[in-house]
Amino acid sequence: MIDAGEVPWCLRIGTPTGFSGWPGTDWIEDEVLRRLGPDVYTDWVTHRIRFDDARIVDVAGSLERLVADPNLLHEPEATTELMEQTVVDLVATPARCWLMRMPNFAPNVGRDQVSPDEFAALTPARSPATGDLYEDTALVTGPMVVAFSDRPEVRALLDWLLSPDYQAELVSNGFSLSPIRDFDPNLYPSDRQRETARWIDEARAAGGIRFDGSDMMPEVIGSGRWTDGDPPVVEPGAFLAAVLAIADGEQTTAEAFAEVERIWASLEDDAT
Repeated sequence: MIDAGEVPWCLRIGTPTGFSGWPGTDWIEDEVLRRLGPDVYTDWVTHRIRFDDARIVDVAGSLERLVADPNLLHEPEATTELMEQTVVDLVATPARCWLMRMPNFAPNVGRDQVSPDEFAALTPARSPATGDLYEDTALVTGPMVVAFSDRPEVRALLDWLLSPDYQAELVSNGFSLSPIRDFDPNLYPSDRQRETARWIDEARAAGGIRFDGSDMMPEVIGSGRWTDGDPPVVEPGAFLAAVLAIADGEQTTAEAFAEVERIWASLEDDAT
C-alpha cells in the first residue's frame, strides 16, 4: 500500500463517553496477546509480569511507532480525536486509509455518518498471520449476568436470557455476538457477525481466548472510574492515561509504562 502511495491505517482513540483511550489499550492488548501469547498476556494483565517488562514495552511500542509515521497512519496528529471519524475516513472517495483495528461493534459507532451502502462495504478481516504471531487468539469482552439470590423468578430470567429466542433478538442489531457455544450461526443477520463468530470459535478451540485486559486490571490502572463529583467526571486509569500520552507524543512507551508500573506497585504495597 505504501509503495502505491496509499496510507494503510486509520486510528482514532477518543470516545464521547469520557473513557477516551480504550481503542488504544485494545490495540496494545491485542499486540501482547498475538505476539507474546496467551500465557504471557495473562501474567501481564494480572501483574505477574511488570508493566515495564522489556517484552511488553517492545510490543506495545507498535502504537508509538504507528503514530510517529504519517506513511503508516492517516492524520497521526488526530489520533486522540473521536473514533467515529475513522469510519468516515475508510469510506471516503478516494479512501483516506484502508485498515482500522477495532472491535466488532466499532463500525456502528459512525454508522449514522455514512450511507447504508458505504457501511455495508466495510469488511472484517483478521490481522495477517506471520511466523512470529500466535494464531487463533481473540481478545473479547462483554456484559456479565450475575444472580445475587436463588429464587424461581431469578432462574426464569436467566433461562430466558440464555434462550434461543432472546439470543436471536440480541444479535439482530447486526453487530452483537451470542456467548452461547451452540448458537446457530444462521441466526446472525449479517456475514460480518458470522465470520467474527467463526474466528472466536477457532480461538476458543485453540485456548487463545482472553478477556479485555484493562477491564480486568484494578480500575485505577485499567478502565478508570466515574468520580463522586456533581456532575461526575471520568478519572482515567493509568493505562488509559499512558495510551493517550503516547498517542499525543507526550511520552515514549517506556516512560508511560514505567509510570503505570509505579502506580500499580504502590497499590500492591498499600494492600500489604
